[in-house]
Amino acid sequence: MVEFGEKVKKLREEKGMTQQTMADQLYVTRQAVSRWECGARFPDLLTAKKIAQILEVSVDELLSGEELKKSIEKAPVLSAPMSNMIQTILYAVASAAYLLMLVFSLYSFFPAQALKGTPAGEITAVNVITVIGYLVNLCALAAGLVFSAQNSLSPVKTGAVMCTNYIVSAVMFLVILIDMAIRQNGHLGPSGWLDLFIPVLSAACILAFFGRAGEKLSPVIIYVIASVSFLELAQGFIISLRNMTDLGFAVKSVHFLGKAGLVALLVYQAYTLDRKRKLL
Repeated sequence: MVEFGEKVKKLREEKGMTQQTMADQLYVTRQAVSRWECGARFPDLLTAKKIAQILEVSVDELLSGEELKKSIEKAPVLSAPMSNMIQTILYAVASAAYLLMLVFSLYSFFPAQALKGTPAGEITAVNVITVIGYLVNLCALAAGLVFSAQNSLSPVKTGAVMCTNYIVSAVMFLVILIDMAIRQNGHLGPSGWLDLFIPVLSAACILAFFGRAGEKLSPVIIYVIASVSFLELAQGFIISLRNMTDLGFAVKSVHFLGKAGLVALLVYQAYTLDRKRKLL
Protein backbone atom coordinates (compact mmCIF):
# COMPACT_ATOMS: atom_id res chain seq x y z
CA MET A 1 0.00 0.00 0.00
CA VAL A 2 1.37 3.43 -0.93
CA GLU A 3 1.74 5.62 2.15
CA PHE A 4 0.33 9.12 2.49
CA GLY A 5 3.73 10.83 2.19
CA GLU A 6 4.63 8.94 -0.96
CA LYS A 7 1.28 9.85 -2.55
CA VAL A 8 1.71 13.54 -1.73
CA LYS A 9 5.25 13.58 -3.14
CA LYS A 10 4.24 11.74 -6.32
CA LEU A 11 1.21 13.97 -6.99
CA ARG A 12 3.15 17.13 -6.16
CA GLU A 13 5.96 16.22 -8.57
CA GLU A 14 3.45 15.33 -11.27
CA LYS A 15 2.14 18.88 -11.00
CA GLY A 16 5.66 20.28 -11.20
CA MET A 17 5.22 21.80 -7.75
CA THR A 18 8.09 22.25 -5.30
CA GLN A 19 7.80 21.66 -1.55
CA GLN A 20 8.15 25.41 -1.01
CA THR A 21 5.31 26.19 -3.42
CA MET A 22 3.01 23.76 -1.61
CA ALA A 23 4.12 25.12 1.75
CA ASP A 24 3.31 28.67 0.66
CA GLN A 25 -0.20 27.65 -0.38
CA LEU A 26 -0.76 25.87 2.94
CA TYR A 27 0.83 28.65 5.04
CA VAL A 28 3.31 26.20 6.59
CA THR A 29 7.08 25.78 6.37
CA ARG A 30 8.85 23.77 3.69
CA GLN A 31 10.20 21.55 6.49
CA ALA A 32 6.62 20.65 7.45
CA VAL A 33 5.90 19.44 3.91
CA SER A 34 9.18 17.51 3.91
CA ARG A 35 8.27 15.77 7.20
CA TRP A 36 4.86 14.78 5.80
CA GLU A 37 6.39 13.32 2.66
CA CYS A 38 9.01 11.29 4.53
CA GLY A 39 6.39 9.95 6.94
CA ALA A 40 7.87 11.59 10.04
CA ARG A 41 4.61 13.45 10.77
CA PHE A 42 1.01 13.66 9.60
CA PRO A 43 -0.89 16.88 8.96
CA ASP A 44 -4.13 17.49 10.84
CA LEU A 45 -7.36 16.62 9.07
CA LEU A 46 -8.10 20.20 7.97
CA THR A 47 -4.64 20.54 6.41
CA ALA A 48 -5.01 17.13 4.74
CA LYS A 49 -8.20 18.41 3.07
CA LYS A 50 -6.36 21.50 1.83
CA ILE A 51 -3.56 19.31 0.45
CA ALA A 52 -6.16 17.23 -1.40
CA GLN A 53 -7.66 20.40 -2.91
CA ILE A 54 -4.25 21.65 -4.04
CA LEU A 55 -3.38 18.29 -5.61
CA GLU A 56 -6.93 18.03 -7.06
CA VAL A 57 -7.73 14.64 -5.52
CA SER A 58 -10.13 13.47 -2.82
CA VAL A 59 -9.08 13.03 0.80
CA ASP A 60 -9.92 9.33 0.48
CA GLU A 61 -7.38 9.02 -2.33
CA LEU A 62 -4.68 10.50 -0.11
CA LEU A 63 -5.53 8.89 3.19
CA SER A 64 -6.71 5.40 4.03
CA GLY A 65 -8.90 4.87 7.09
CA GLU A 66 -5.89 3.79 9.14
CA GLU A 67 -3.85 6.76 7.98
CA LEU A 68 -6.69 9.09 8.93
CA LYS A 69 -6.57 7.66 12.44
CA LYS A 70 -2.80 8.09 12.54
CA SER A 71 -3.07 11.67 11.34
CA ILE A 72 -5.45 12.50 14.19
CA GLU A 73 -3.39 10.71 16.85
CA LYS A 74 -0.07 12.22 15.70
CA ALA A 75 -1.20 15.74 14.85
CA PRO A 76 -1.54 18.44 17.54
CA VAL A 77 -4.88 18.32 19.38
CA LEU A 78 -5.31 22.09 19.00
CA SER A 79 -3.82 22.84 15.59
CA ALA A 80 -5.74 26.02 14.75
CA PRO A 81 -3.45 29.07 15.22
CA MET A 82 -5.74 30.90 17.68
CA SER A 83 -6.52 27.78 19.76
CA ASN A 84 -2.85 26.84 19.88
CA MET A 85 -1.89 30.36 20.94
CA ILE A 86 -4.42 30.32 23.80
CA GLN A 87 -3.18 26.87 24.82
CA THR A 88 0.42 28.14 24.87
CA ILE A 89 -0.57 31.14 27.00
CA LEU A 90 -2.40 28.92 29.50
CA TYR A 91 0.60 26.63 29.81
CA ALA A 92 2.80 29.69 30.34
CA VAL A 93 0.54 31.05 33.09
CA ALA A 94 0.31 27.66 34.79
CA SER A 95 4.09 27.24 34.60
CA ALA A 96 4.57 30.66 36.19
CA ALA A 97 2.08 29.75 38.93
CA TYR A 98 3.91 26.55 39.80
CA LEU A 99 7.25 28.35 39.71
CA LEU A 100 5.91 30.82 42.29
CA MET A 101 4.58 28.02 44.49
CA LEU A 102 7.91 26.19 44.21
CA VAL A 103 9.85 29.28 45.30
CA PHE A 104 7.57 29.90 48.28
CA SER A 105 7.58 26.24 49.32
CA LEU A 106 11.39 26.39 49.46
CA TYR A 107 11.05 28.87 52.34
CA SER A 108 10.10 25.94 54.58
CA PHE A 109 13.76 24.82 54.36
CA PHE A 110 14.89 28.13 55.85
CA PRO A 111 12.82 28.65 59.03
CA ALA A 112 13.05 31.83 61.07
CA GLN A 113 15.73 31.92 63.76
CA ALA A 114 13.12 31.70 66.52
CA LEU A 115 11.72 28.46 65.03
CA LYS A 116 15.02 26.65 64.59
CA GLY A 117 15.28 23.58 66.81
CA THR A 118 11.51 23.49 67.37
CA PRO A 119 8.92 21.18 65.75
CA ALA A 120 7.60 24.14 63.74
CA GLY A 121 11.04 24.70 62.20
CA GLU A 122 11.72 21.05 61.43
CA ILE A 123 12.04 19.94 57.81
CA THR A 124 9.67 17.01 57.27
CA ALA A 125 8.99 14.50 54.54
CA VAL A 126 5.87 16.51 53.71
CA ASN A 127 7.99 19.63 53.09
CA VAL A 128 10.30 17.67 50.81
CA ILE A 129 7.55 15.96 48.80
CA THR A 130 5.72 19.29 48.41
CA VAL A 131 8.79 20.89 46.82
CA ILE A 132 9.37 17.83 44.62
CA GLY A 133 5.70 17.84 43.61
CA TYR A 134 5.80 21.47 42.50
CA LEU A 135 9.05 20.82 40.63
CA VAL A 136 7.64 17.80 38.76
CA ASN A 137 4.48 19.71 37.84
CA LEU A 138 6.57 22.67 36.69
CA CYS A 139 8.70 20.41 34.45
CA ALA A 140 5.59 18.79 32.93
CA LEU A 141 3.95 22.15 32.24
CA ALA A 142 7.17 23.56 30.82
CA ALA A 143 7.31 20.59 28.45
CA GLY A 144 3.69 21.25 27.48
CA LEU A 145 4.57 24.92 26.90
CA VAL A 146 7.46 24.00 24.60
CA PHE A 147 5.44 21.41 22.67
CA SER A 148 2.54 23.84 22.31
CA ALA A 149 4.82 26.63 21.11
CA GLN A 150 6.23 24.20 18.52
CA ASN A 151 2.67 23.16 17.59
CA SER A 152 3.57 19.51 18.25
CA LEU A 153 1.41 18.71 21.29
CA SER A 154 -0.09 15.41 20.12
CA PRO A 155 -2.85 13.58 22.05
CA VAL A 156 -0.35 11.26 23.77
CA LYS A 157 1.82 14.19 24.87
CA THR A 158 -1.29 16.06 26.01
CA GLY A 159 -2.38 13.11 28.14
CA ALA A 160 1.08 12.79 29.70
CA VAL A 161 1.24 16.50 30.60
CA MET A 162 -2.33 16.69 31.89
CA CYS A 163 -2.17 13.59 34.08
CA THR A 164 1.04 14.61 35.86
CA ASN A 165 -0.72 16.79 38.44
CA TYR A 166 -3.02 13.91 39.43
CA ILE A 167 -0.14 11.45 39.75
CA VAL A 168 1.79 13.93 41.90
CA SER A 169 -1.28 14.43 44.11
CA ALA A 170 -1.57 10.67 44.66
CA VAL A 171 2.14 10.32 45.54
CA MET A 172 1.95 13.28 47.94
CA PHE A 173 -1.04 11.69 49.65
CA LEU A 174 0.88 8.44 50.16
CA VAL A 175 3.89 10.29 51.61
CA ILE A 176 1.65 12.23 54.01
CA LEU A 177 -0.08 8.99 55.01
CA ILE A 178 3.24 7.26 55.69
CA ASP A 179 4.45 10.30 57.64
CA MET A 180 1.30 10.22 59.77
CA ALA A 181 1.79 6.52 60.47
CA ILE A 182 5.43 7.01 61.49
CA ARG A 183 4.71 9.98 63.73
CA GLN A 184 1.41 8.51 64.96
CA ASN A 185 -0.15 11.97 64.84
CA GLY A 186 -3.24 11.34 62.78
CA HIS A 187 -5.92 8.95 61.62
CA LEU A 188 -7.38 8.52 58.14
CA GLY A 189 -11.05 7.68 57.85
CA PRO A 190 -12.58 5.63 55.00
CA SER A 191 -13.60 8.79 53.10
CA GLY A 192 -10.04 10.05 53.26
CA TRP A 193 -8.93 7.35 50.83
CA LEU A 194 -10.81 9.22 48.11
CA ASP A 195 -7.87 11.63 48.07
CA LEU A 196 -5.82 8.73 46.71
CA PHE A 197 -8.31 6.91 44.51
CA ILE A 198 -9.71 9.98 42.72
CA PRO A 199 -6.31 11.26 41.45
CA VAL A 200 -5.19 7.75 40.44
CA LEU A 201 -8.45 7.10 38.59
CA SER A 202 -8.34 10.56 36.99
CA ALA A 203 -4.78 10.05 35.74
CA ALA A 204 -5.65 6.62 34.32
CA CYS A 205 -8.72 7.98 32.51
CA ILE A 206 -6.81 10.95 31.05
CA LEU A 207 -4.01 8.71 29.78
CA ALA A 208 -6.54 6.27 28.32
CA PHE A 209 -8.65 8.94 26.60
CA PHE A 210 -5.75 10.77 24.97
CA GLY A 211 -4.08 7.47 24.01
CA ARG A 212 -5.17 5.31 21.08
CA ALA A 213 -7.51 3.36 23.37
CA GLY A 214 -9.44 6.61 23.87
CA GLU A 215 -11.23 6.22 20.55
CA LYS A 216 -13.83 4.13 22.38
CA LEU A 217 -14.07 6.37 25.44
CA SER A 218 -16.58 9.17 25.85
CA PRO A 219 -15.21 12.66 26.61
CA VAL A 220 -17.86 12.88 29.35
CA ILE A 221 -15.44 11.11 31.67
CA ILE A 222 -12.94 13.96 31.16
CA TYR A 223 -15.68 16.54 31.76
CA VAL A 224 -16.52 14.85 35.08
CA ILE A 225 -12.86 14.77 36.12
CA ALA A 226 -12.49 18.46 35.23
CA SER A 227 -15.64 19.40 37.17
CA VAL A 228 -14.48 17.56 40.30
CA SER A 229 -11.02 19.13 40.00
CA PHE A 230 -12.44 22.63 39.68
CA LEU A 231 -14.74 22.20 42.69
CA GLU A 232 -11.86 20.91 44.83
CA LEU A 233 -9.65 23.73 43.61
CA ALA A 234 -12.27 26.40 44.37
CA GLN A 235 -13.01 24.90 47.79
CA GLY A 236 -9.32 24.84 48.72
CA PHE A 237 -8.85 28.43 47.56
CA ILE A 238 -11.83 29.68 49.58
CA ILE A 239 -10.70 27.85 52.73
CA SER A 240 -7.17 29.27 52.40
CA LEU A 241 -8.54 32.84 52.33
CA ARG A 242 -9.19 32.78 56.08
CA ASN A 243 -5.61 33.37 57.24
CA MET A 244 -3.73 34.79 54.31
CA THR A 245 -1.39 37.76 53.92
CA ASP A 246 -1.61 40.10 50.93
CA LEU A 247 1.41 38.41 49.36
CA GLY A 248 -0.05 34.97 50.06
CA PHE A 249 -3.33 36.02 48.45
CA ALA A 250 -1.52 37.18 45.31
CA VAL A 251 0.45 33.94 45.03
CA LYS A 252 -2.60 31.75 45.71
CA SER A 253 -4.67 33.72 43.20
CA VAL A 254 -2.10 33.17 40.45
CA HIS A 255 -1.93 29.49 41.38
CA PHE A 256 -5.74 29.21 41.31
CA LEU A 257 -6.03 30.95 37.94
CA GLY A 258 -3.24 28.82 36.47
CA LYS A 259 -4.82 25.54 37.57
CA ALA A 260 -8.35 26.68 36.66
CA GLY A 261 -7.08 27.55 33.19
CA LEU A 262 -5.58 24.06 32.86
CA VAL A 263 -8.89 22.48 33.86
CA ALA A 264 -10.70 24.50 31.19
CA LEU A 265 -7.98 23.61 28.68
CA LEU A 266 -8.35 19.90 29.50
CA VAL A 267 -12.07 20.09 28.70
CA TYR A 268 -11.49 21.88 25.40
CA GLN A 269 -8.70 19.51 24.38
CA ALA A 270 -10.94 16.50 25.07
CA TYR A 271 -13.84 18.08 23.18
CA THR A 272 -11.68 18.92 20.15
CA LEU A 273 -10.03 15.48 19.99
CA ASP A 274 -13.41 13.75 20.29
CA ARG A 275 -14.79 15.81 17.37
CA LYS A 276 -11.79 14.90 15.21
CA ARG A 277 -12.19 11.20 16.01
CA LYS A 278 -15.89 11.30 15.16
CA LEU A 279 -15.09 12.62 11.68
CA LEU A 280 -13.75 9.17 10.74
